Amino acid sequence: MENWLIGVFGALLSAICGGIVGHKLTIKLFNERSKLQKQAFWGEFALLMKRYSCCFPALIDDYNNPLKNSYTGVPEFDMSIIDSLSTELCASVELLNTDQRELIIGLKGIFSKVKSLNLERNKLFLKLINDDAKSEIYQPMQFYTAQLLLDVIQVIFYTCKISEEKQNFRFGEYSVQDHAEVACRVSHIKYDNKFWQGIEQRLAPAS
Repeated sequence: MENWLIGVFGALLSAICGGIVGHKLTIKLFNERSKLQKQAFWGEFALLMKRYSCCFPALIDDYNNPLKNSYTGVPEFDMSIIDSLSTELCASVELLNTDQRELIIGLKGIFSKVKSLNLERNKLFLKLINDDAKSEIYQPMQFYTAQLLLDVIQVIFYTCKISEEKQNFRFGEYSVQDHAEVACRVSHIKYDNKFWQGIEQRLAPAS
């Protein structure tokens, strides 16, 4: 009788211990997966910042030399990975705050605008290589490039900000000069206050 009771008690104890160990293992795996998801999520913004900072210096040269023989294309970026990871994070342990969600929406809007500006510049470039009137190309080419520059520095600024602040990311009141200064720092080029003032004036609506 004692042996039977000992056997039953041992089986129950083993089951309980196995359940506890299994539960802890499940929690550990869940936490590790969530950690990897968050690392991948922040990593996408760092990758975006790197891609845009790489094309940024050449884009400045495009603005300064609107009639040169080659142009810099601003790269497109697939946001589907960020979308997927944000959905998984919201379904697991960590909801995105309002500012993070607004940033994702805002970036999609910028990418759509960048695509349109790239197309307009390509049309002008085709006219340029076909030896059309350069005087008619100079101003619009510079204008579209100026718009691209403002979009690119916004992307670099906010992807840098969210990469540094992560879950604490919040929007604030920032100027074009603030965006440009961070973009120049990230891209390892000299920040020129007068150049960016000129960009703002170039795009200012006529009074």
